[in-house]
Amino acid sequence: MTWIIFGLLSHFSWALVNVGDKYLVGNKIKHPIVYMFFFFWIGLIVLFIIPFVDFTIPSSQELMFLLGAGIFWKVGGLLYIKAIEIEEATRLSVWWSFIPVWSLILGFIFFGNRLETAE
Repeated sequence: MTWIIFGLLSHFSWALVNVGDKYLVGNKIKHPIVYMFFFFWIGLIVLFIIPFVDFTIPSSQELMFLLGAGIFWKVGGLLYIKAIEIEEATRLSVWWSFIPVWSLILGFIFFGNRLETAE
């Protein structure tokens, strides 16, 4: 039953992020690209942790996959920040909850995933 606590805490954390993003984009940072660029630099700081963890260099195929995933992540983040700049965070979070539906559809298209009766 601890999964319920984790599920609730994750959605509460996401709500805090939405409200914080709305505040920053509405009051402090005037352009979504500046916001994304700021978090890009914070992400680069994490690179300094690499010497202290067990890290292996990915293969070229894995690097291409990671690059593609990063591009999609940044484009999605930019669109999210632009949307939160225009609309209220509460309305946007309702649309954000469609991610499982899109994941199901894309999983079916690209990987042939199907839901079983028990799922």
